[in-house]
Amino acid sequence: MDRRWFGAARRRTAAVAAATALLAPALAVAAAPARAAAAPEIIVNGGFENGLAGWSANHGNPTDGAVLSSTADAHSGAAAVLVTGRTTTGSGPMQDLSGKVRAGRSYTVTARVKYDDPAAPAAKQFFATMHYGGATYTNLGTVTVPRGQWGLLRGTFTVPAGQDVGTARLFLETPWVQDPASAPHANLMDFEADDVSLTEADPAPTRPPGHAAPAKTVGNANPLIDYQYGADPWAMVYDGRVYEYLTSDGSTYDAAGDVVQAYEHDAAGAVKDNGYGQIRTLTVLSSADLVNWTNEGQVKVAGAPGAAPWAANSWAPAAAHKPVGGKEKFFLYFANSGGGIGVLTADSPTGPWTDPIGGPLVSPATPGTAGVVWMFDPAVLVDDDGSAYLYFGGGVPAGGTDHPRSTRVIRLGDDMVSTVGQAVTIDAPAVFEDSGINKINGKYYYSYCTNFSHSSTIDGQDIGYGNIAYMVSDSPTGPFRYQGQILANPGSFFGAGGNNHHAMFEFKGRTYITYHTQTLQSALVAGGSLDQPRGYRSTHIDQVTVNPDGTIAPITGTYRGPSRQGTLDAHRRIEAETIAWDSGIQDAYDPASGIRVLPVGAASDGEQKLADLDDGEWTALAGVDFGQDGATSLAADVLPKAGSRIEVRLDHPDATGTPVGTLTVPAGSGRTWTEVRADLTTRVTGTHDVFLTARGPGPGELFDVDDWRFGFDRTAPAVTARTTPAAPDGPDGWFTGPVTVELSATDDSGVAGVEYRLGDGSWQPYTAPVALPEGSTALGYRATDTAGNTSAEARLPVKRDSTAPTVAARLSAPTLGGLYEGSATLTLTGEDTGSGLGALEYALDGGDWHPYTAPVTVDAPGRHTVTHRATDRAGNRGATGTATVDVVPACTRTVTGHGRAALVVTAGTTCLKGAEVGTVTVVDDTAVLVVVDSRILGNLNVHRGTAVVAENSTFEGNATLSGTTGRIGLTGNAFARTLNLTGNTGSAPLLSGNRVEDALGCAGNDPAPVDGGTPNRTARAATGQCAALAVTDRP
Repeated sequence: MDRRWFGAARRRTAAVAAATALLAPALAVAAAPARAAAAPEIIVNGGFENGLAGWSANHGNPTDGAVLSSTADAHSGAAAVLVTGRTTTGSGPMQDLSGKVRAGRSYTVTARVKYDDPAAPAAKQFFATMHYGGATYTNLGTVTVPRGQWGLLRGTFTVPAGQDVGTARLFLETPWVQDPASAPHANLMDFEADDVSLTEADPAPTRPPGHAAPAKTVGNANPLIDYQYGADPWAMVYDGRVYEYLTSDGSTYDAAGDVVQAYEHDAAGAVKDNGYGQIRTLTVLSSADLVNWTNEGQVKVAGAPGAAPWAANSWAPAAAHKPVGGKEKFFLYFANSGGGIGVLTADSPTGPWTDPIGGPLVSPATPGTAGVVWMFDPAVLVDDDGSAYLYFGGGVPAGGTDHPRSTRVIRLGDDMVSTVGQAVTIDAPAVFEDSGINKINGKYYYSYCTNFSHSSTIDGQDIGYGNIAYMVSDSPTGPFRYQGQILANPGSFFGAGGNNHHAMFEFKGRTYITYHTQTLQSALVAGGSLDQPRGYRSTHIDQVTVNPDGTIAPITGTYRGPSRQGTLDAHRRIEAETIAWDSGIQDAYDPASGIRVLPVGAASDGEQKLADLDDGEWTALAGVDFGQDGATSLAADVLPKAGSRIEVRLDHPDATGTPVGTLTVPAGSGRTWTEVRADLTTRVTGTHDVFLTARGPGPGELFDVDDWRFGFDRTAPAVTARTTPAAPDGPDGWFTGPVTVELSATDDSGVAGVEYRLGDGSWQPYTAPVALPEGSTALGYRATDTAGNTSAEARLPVKRDSTAPTVAARLSAPTLGGLYEGSATLTLTGEDTGSGLGALEYALDGGDWHPYTAPVTVDAPGRHTVTHRATDRAGNRGATGTATVDVVPACTRTVTGHGRAALVVTAGTTCLKGAEVGTVTVVDDTAVLVVVDSRILGNLNVHRGTAVVAENSTFEGNATLSGTTGRIGLTGNAFARTLNLTGNTGSAPLLSGNRVEDALGCAGNDPAPVDGGTPNRTARAATGQCAALAVTDRP
């Protein structure tokens, strides 16, 4: 990536270097101070109004020769000079300045030049040159002029101290080539000159006047952009787009570490030549059609603000992508000046980028790099099998111009950020720099830029200077066989010379070459907007023809460039930083002149915006496809400043274009983004170039723009529904708590509204999350965009049940008062109005839960508790219910009726039901006594037996219960005299809700008696184990 001019047969000194304009808000050039009286004009008859007086054809070399004549086709006045019959590139109008210029003094030369030969290149470079005699020639000023236009040649130079000026001659010429007659239309065309001037220069820096036309004219594809520089291009194709990675000529960091575009200046404040030392960023562009280019921003690479702070510069990038660890990764290689190669990685082709290794990937310590003069200009190849290779290097060692052997290839590790083994030398004849690599039809094509000092013939091959040559191999590491030259130096096509840098790529079935030249700079100099060329470069693309035999046909550099490879979809959001053409940089010294693309936020490689729009400035989109349905509206997200309007025209920016609408932009603070929208005056259909022109009060910035959105698309919005909670918390997809649904919609042309409905109800506008009712609900939703497209109704079924089920328990009727003789039956019935009944369960006496499938029979004698519960299908569980049953054995003897006879209870179960008897005595160990709603007139004597159960009965005599081995249950009875329980075993005797008119005493019972939660009442204090079971009515 050298910064050199062509060599020449005659000795020259470069008083001017390749130059350019710069395009950033950060560009600050002080206004020129008021000048003193104009310096005396040195040139005689510079306007040729006196014919050819003072002029002759240059004859500094014996082969020089031309015919001068007057022409009325003048830039100003009535006459100019026409130069015809040129025999050398130096053949042009000449004036003898012997004794008129002085050594050590500075001068400014200007001239207007023009050529019209239709067979000549589209643009041509011209020089004003001083011949001091002998072999000493100095280029004083230059301009690259588009065919058919007058260009302003300008330069300021200083005659070297001690220079002999006794034979000084000033003449106009075109760039020197070795054999100009081989292409006379390109090198020896007729040209005209007018308004030649030479004055002693004001030592203060001056600001040249001028109004430059855009470098990329409507209909052309080159340069890719003309509002910003970019050099040393590399193209990577990914996902249907071409990504161009460029050296950021004219960009640097400001004191805050932000990227700005600014010329380099000398100590006096004058713009000086591009020194490349301030370049620490890389520019990324992308396109799906090779005409509309989206500016993806600048990658901060080198220096403290960069991803690789160890690096001093970032030049000549190369990029690749490859799956690593199951994920597509992107790799950006760059040159740290001429001292090594670094690498950055990202998850997308536009970043954000990080340095995975914290230092150079390739350095002088890399094995096999000895002999590499300049360790820069990387190129990368990922082969079909996933293996990858890095190509780099350049420079011409002393005595090695024909075979410098200064470029290398090394294999990359599978991670793409390490190297494997030793670098291999590539013996490329006359190599200078700029490695390129491609795989075409199974062959490996290595391409490079030739140097400027080699022999004209090497190994029997005629090789030019600063051209792109190529070699072919069957292996990615060579050996490579020289094939020929494919792209001449840019100076051959565009007039501005310098180094050559390229990359080839395949896109949509065609092969292209991307390369840099100085066409943007040339347009600025030609328009008088920049004082002279300063070495800033811009990128072009042209198509490549690969012949059936594998050779590459010679490539012609053009302004026209490739044809558009596709269209822009009008019904999708178009980034405002996507630009096919624009109004250009009218004045390179004015920060407000011309559009800019700047980051929206802090990240220089993040979201970008179209910025710095002044009155009359415009951008254009090429090939916008509106389709048959067309568009009826346009919206934009803008950042208002002075405000005003955006005029929309089809197919041309001026009055010849068809006006279709105007967006009104309010004035604002420049801090808040605002959407503006307007109806178009007609439905736009088909495919058109669209021109968007800023109009408003000047001077000053009007607004920034983030995007363009044409309305009336045919694609309905995409709508999504999200529940809160995100997922059901119950079984079978049921929610058991509150549920809300949030709706959101996206659409390229903008969402006008979202609607919803519950079931088949009426549509409601969606304004906030929707709370859903209990039960199964189908939520319908849809959205409408600004073009009137409504999405089909989507349905979201949601089941919600937060109410627990209920259960009813029904016991069979007791057969013995409140007791169940033999058994009791419990029937459960559940109910749920939401998700439905899921399960019924029961548990006996605190045991395990059992599924309820049929009525439950409790037949074990005793007092039992049956608990029950219900669960619905959503998982909600109801409250636990309890049923109590008291089961006694089936009666083997039943006593009813009234009498006073004594009753002796023997084996079996004796049941008194509504009976009246005298004394009752239990005399058998297996006997069971059940007394229900009965009256015992005498004593109750129980000294043995299995169980005694009495309920709602009256005992007139003393009641004594002892020695029982089973159950005692006394509930709701009245005892007229004493009640004593002693020495009973088995279950705890139950005394519940009884009335004892005398003493209640309990002793020796195991376990102790209980009251079941209902205390007994006594006339005297209870004693023993029953002391806590009774309430005494009186002392």
